[in-house]
Amino acid sequence: ATIIADDVAIAEAEQALADAEIALAMATITAPIDGRITVVNAVVGQESTGTAIQLQSTRLALAVSVTEDDILDLAVGQKATVAISATDETAIGTVTSVSPVASTSGSSTVVSYAVVVTLDEATGTTTATGSDAPAVATAASSPATTSAAPLPGMSAEITIVIAEATFVPAVAAMALSGSSGI
Repeated sequence: ATIIADDVAIAEAEQALADAEIALAMATITAPIDGRITVVNAVVGQESTGTAIQLQSTRLALAVSVTEDDILDLAVGQKATVAISATDETAIGTVTSVSPVASTSGSSTVVSYAVVVTLDEATGTTTATGSDAPAVATAASSPATTSAAPLPGMSAEITIVIAEATFVPAVAAMALSGSSGI
């Protein structure tokens, strides 16, 4: 009877160990994205309610408003440069979203569209949204990439490349003459 009781106790202990290993494996949290933990509201041994852990993405995406005059020149996939005021650095990004829905602000009759520019991963950046950042749609050459490390809320100026050309001769502005439109 003692041997049978001991065998039952061993079987129960083995089951408890297996259950504990499963619970440990399920206690591991794996984030769906790369990021930085900004808030931890979990306490060991206590049941968590609400937000236990808050994660901030390490990719910076800037949302800007573009006027109807410039929106037709923009498309997903276009390259952009982002000058970050606080770091005096320039980062490289890509247009990842162009809203087809127009909006207006207050009593203004100016129509604008939301455009999202996401910085390249090689930039080493964090997530932010800057709807007040100006959008400039201009043709530009590719600037040198730097190691900017902006933080959420920093001001930035975006230049979106709308056209590029190779093997184009450069002419100094001083060499040009004439009047507007000629």
